[in-house]
Amino acid sequence: MVIGALYNGQAQPDAQSNPVSQGAGAAIGGHSPWFPGHAGGHAHPASLSGLKSQALGASQQGQGAYSQLVFDDSPQQSRLSVQHHAAPHQGTAELNLGSLRQQTDNQRLTPTGFGAELKTENSAAVRAGQGLLLSCDSQTQAQGQQLDSPEARAQLQQSLALQTGLTHAACQHQAQLPQENLIQALPAQQHLQHSLDTLAATDGENHVAAYSEPHLQLSAPGGIAASTMQDGIISAGNSTSLTAGHDLNLLSQGNLYHQVKAGISLFTQGNPAAPSNPVQTTGIALHAATGKVSLQSQSDKTTLTASQTLTIASTQASIRIAAPHHLLMTAQGAGIILEGGNITLTAPGTAAFKASMKVLAGAGRIPIKLPSFPKSQIHIDESNQVLYSQQINAADFLSKWESNVGISYEFWQKNSKNQIAAGNLNGHGISTRVFTDKEEELILILGDSSWEVIIPKEPVAPNEKEDDHDY
Repeated sequence: MVIGALYNGQAQPDAQSNPVSQGAGAAIGGHSPWFPGHAGGHAHPASLSGLKSQALGASQQGQGAYSQLVFDDSPQQSRLSVQHHAAPHQGTAELNLGSLRQQTDNQRLTPTGFGAELKTENSAAVRAGQGLLLSCDSQTQAQGQQLDSPEARAQLQQSLALQTGLTHAACQHQAQLPQENLIQALPAQQHLQHSLDTLAATDGENHVAAYSEPHLQLSAPGGIAASTMQDGIISAGNSTSLTAGHDLNLLSQGNLYHQVKAGISLFTQGNPAAPSNPVQTTGIALHAATGKVSLQSQSDKTTLTASQTLTIASTQASIRIAAPHHLLMTAQGAGIILEGGNITLTAPGTAAFKASMKVLAGAGRIPIKLPSFPKSQIHIDESNQVLYSQQINAADFLSKWESNVGISYEFWQKNSKNQIAAGNLNGHGISTRVFTDKEEELILILGDSSWEVIIPKEPVAPNEKEDDHDY
């Protein structure tokens, strides 16, 4: 315990030095570490006290590392500072409490704030093995419990209630995915409820709030902002929930990708907006100011249904409706059937043909090429299982073709009737990647001809570097 200190040095006016003992200003030199002066930041009437240490190897010159505990008892500006410096005025690491102010040697300089400040020129870490709360929610006279999080719990409860209500509405309108259970809560809601249970836990004696697991909780009544000039990453091993009481904006100056394994469900309740809301339209709008819009269901049906008018229009070009086997257009019992090269008109009433000229010519045919959808098996490894992949570059085999774009291909297991994948080559004559559970040979069929290519037995594991092969 230090109860006092004696100094036999002599201070210079308005300077951090000691003429009695040699040494730089950062050295103690036998006098008080922070003596008062007369001008500028030196003018503090003996309000600084505390302890200052020096690295033994450089204590005489005062050019080495040093640490200090500073008590600033200036009227209405009290401050406590714990500092470490790797060298004079360099490598600073500080913890400041109270009336924050810059300090260089014995100078009290510019105020920087009030409260608490932890800063360092090097790395810093905050670790809490039983949970960590970062909150901007104030407590009267700091009398709350350490991990008491009522504001965060209230916000999460509001989010859970909003998710539950909209989920029930979506299920009533049959917007759920096929694998979703209408009785149980969605996984995201279950995990949100688990977070609420974690925040509501107490210690073993049921006295104070204590998280039931290592949980990091962020809470702020005025908002939370995370910003970076580089990349921002959010990753979760289970589910991620984004809930907003009003609007949720996702903006990208480049591209925006949504990639999922199971399915995507988009649902809007469509209630009339409040008069104060700047967006009064309801429903879902998908607009492309430039470029194309593509909607495909590559292995099942597509349904477009509206309770009111359904409009399909082209403002500058044409509309094509094509099917390989059967096409039906019907209304109130009347219909047009296109099937097997024939056109059949059916009507419970009158069928009328009105035109200024009628021409019945011979038989004709309109050729049309329908797109070929890829068939692939998507493997998302959840058990560290090693998968094998192969990809074909057929550009050399297709040199006689004018273009490789859109040429159909099929992958088959050798000596088997199992088709692995199908699709169309890109502009470089390359297929999509095919994944298999084991090392095996595959047969590739290109175009509509009968020739085939047998792929060499050179599968590449996912974690290995791929070399360019000519097949």
